[in-house]
Amino acid sequence: MINNKIKISNKIEILKMKNNLRNNFDDKKCFNLSDNESDIAENYKNFTKSAVLCLLISNGSNYNLDIVLTKRSKHLKYHKGQISLPGGKLEAQDKGDFQQCAYREAYEEIGFEQNKAIYLGKLNKYITGSGFLIQPIVVLLEEVQNFVMNRQEVTSILHFPVNYLLSGDVINKVYLDEDQNKYFLNIYWKKNKIWGATAKILIDLINLLKINND
Repeated sequence: MINNKIKISNKIEILKMKNNLRNNFDDKKCFNLSDNESDIAENYKNFTKSAVLCLLISNGSNYNLDIVLTKRSKHLKYHKGQISLPGGKLEAQDKGDFQQCAYREAYEEIGFEQNKAIYLGKLNKYITGSGFLIQPIVVLLEEVQNFVMNRQEVTSILHFPVNYLLSGDVINKVYLDEDQNKYFLNIYWKKNKIWGATAKILIDLINLLKINND
């Protein structure tokens, strides 16, 4: 068990996190979730471009962090009923800007107000078996915000405690072949199953946050 706690409590830690994200980011690289290996983003130029928002919130006076997740409506076309990060497809109005896409989608889904958040950076892109190229955008909520659900897209808003992934053996691999080369990740939290792209993004983000607190 790991006893260290992840937090971002001051300007120095915010700057460190920005530097970690910037140093880790490579716009030409992506992680292929079907093959569980790194690849070149250019190979997937025909995939549907999308962005998700990794929205971090300081939880109380101890500055422990939560990340905002949503439970998607069962009426949506893609990933219905799944636990996910706020986000969606890059639209014409985004003008190719992944950050703008993540902000817009989070506003539409949960009423996210970008003027209350500090932009921290980006994770590398992810490729899904369903044909999406996902760009995660990482922000820290600077002020308390009351979220408002768009019930056509979201059935609940969840505050997932980042330090939960440091609490023990809570990440499971589900293998898809006998050689154990292909698998997806599961995180069970309370009565929720977080899996696939969302699980991988959370794990990668939290590994960067751990570096930030070393």
